[in-house]
Amino acid sequence: MRPKADPGDRRRLNVKRYHYERHDQLRTHLSDFMAAYNFARRLKILGGLTPYDYIRKIWTSEPYRFILNPIHQMPGLNTLWTNRRSTSAAPSPADII
Repeated sequence: MRPKADPGDRRRLNVKRYHYERHDQLRTHLSDFMAAYNFARRLKILGGLTPYDYIRKIWTSEPYRFILNPIHQMPGLNTLWTNRRSTSAAPSPADII
């Protein structure tokens, strides 16, 4: 017969302790943990799927909803006149169109 373990022993074995040199290390670890937890969490509103699984399901069933606009994929500032040279501070209507 095995001796009974003290319930306090089980609790101590399941707790991980971390030591941080700086407060920003704690913040980083906490934000990483919360991101991983929320990413892997199954949600009732999504039918018990994780957000990633739900997006993958919709992507396969309704691919037309995921057509990318090439303009959104271009790197750089989100302005129409950034690469145009203009002497005035504001762009003219001809530059915008």
